[in-house]
Amino acid sequence: LAFTPSAGAQVVPAEKGTSSPPLTAEKVPSARCAPIKGKPKAHPTDAQADKLFSKAIELLDQSRKVEAPKAAALAQQAVVVLQKMIADFPSSSDASVARFNLGVVLNDNLRRPREAIAVFRALIKSNANDAEPTENLLFPYRNFRFHAFRMIARAELGLGRPTEALRAVDLAKTVYCSFSDSSRRADLARLDRLTKRIQSGAGDTSK
Repeated sequence: LAFTPSAGAQVVPAEKGTSSPPLTAEKVPSARCAPIKGKPKAHPTDAQADKLFSKAIELLDQSRKVEAPKAAALAQQAVVVLQKMIADFPSSSDASVARFNLGVVLNDNLRRPREAIAVFRALIKSNANDAEPTENLLFPYRNFRFHAFRMIARAELGLGRPTEALRAVDLAKTVYCSFSDSSRRADLARLDRLTKRIQSGAGDTSK
């Protein structure tokens, strides 16, 4: 959303452990699609949170320029910074963006899909506003829950669980906020491509 790490060098082995019970439609909060009018109201902790967020992005930028295992080490440092930001400033304006990016880094850079799924589930159940504006004209709204489910589908695919991946895809479609036909078409086309990869038995090779 605010920053998507490149695939880069990914050398951290997949973690072990059991997964959480799958989310079902009954357990998924409704999308929060109330458009924000005017400039979003700043939170008192935003300045402090922004420093941590900027530090995490800087670490991730550095990780794209080096080889493994240094890239993985920098990504892990970014994870620690993002976790601190979320824990210390849960009400900051960028907390939901930080949570999403934390999940992306865990899944894409560090190959820890189970941890990533847990982060995305927490985002889905949070008070994130899916209609939070972006600076992207094609995709004007954050759609946190939609993208969290999309990432869960990718993580489940990486774990070799196509049934769970398809369930996440189906749930993503139920929480999409759209006030623009073009953005909806583009995002759902992206989801359709992921669905085809899942159904074909291909691994997760794209964002």
